[in-house]
Amino acid sequence: MIGLLAGDEAAHFDRFFEKLSNGGTVHMPLADYPFSRKFGWVEDGYGSSRGNYIQLD
Repeated sequence: MIGLLAGDEAAHFDRFFEKLSNGGTVHMPLADYPFSRKFGWVEDGYGSSRGNYIQLD
């Protein structure tokens, strides 16, 4: 699953990622990457794998 956050939602990104990673596995830490201002890939405690990123405006 890929999640896209933009605009005002970006302010909640760190907290969102932290909650998903609690009890799960972080495959790519939340950071700046060449393809996204901020990206993180986490598998939550239920085994659902999620890549989340912020789109540049």
